[in-house]
Amino acid sequence: MNMVKAKETIGRLRRELRISQEKMAGEIGMSLNGYRKIEVGETSLIHPKLESICKILKTTPEEIIASDSTAKAFEKIANLEATIADLLSQLRECEAKSNLMKAEYEGKIEEQIAAINTRNNLIGILKDQIAQYSKQDK
Repeated sequence: MNMVKAKETIGRLRRELRISQEKMAGEIGMSLNGYRKIEVGETSLIHPKLESICKILKTTPEEIIASDSTAKAFEKIANLEATIADLLSQLRECEAKSNLMKAEYEGKIEEQIAAINTRNNLIGILKDQIAQYSKQDK
């Protein structure tokens, strides 16, 4: 249990909700001095008042007691999600370029096939003419 984080979380949430230490102490049935000891870490949070504190601060014991590793894990997840989004974007760009290159090469292949067919037709015509001239010479 990370007591430093827990006391900081309790104090931060209390201030965000604009609740005074006096009001917190009164709400959970503690003296002001007793409540202050919780926020400064002099009193353990394995305390019968933890549930009451959480209820007033609209949070859970897990959120207060969770270590920084939880926050770091969420940060890592967010960073990984951003990296995944970037990689997906790059993948889409690569796929688009690949499709464009494929279309260009298919066009060039069709041009080459047409050129080969033209050449074959010319060769056929020339063979026919050679055959005709050969017959005339005889």
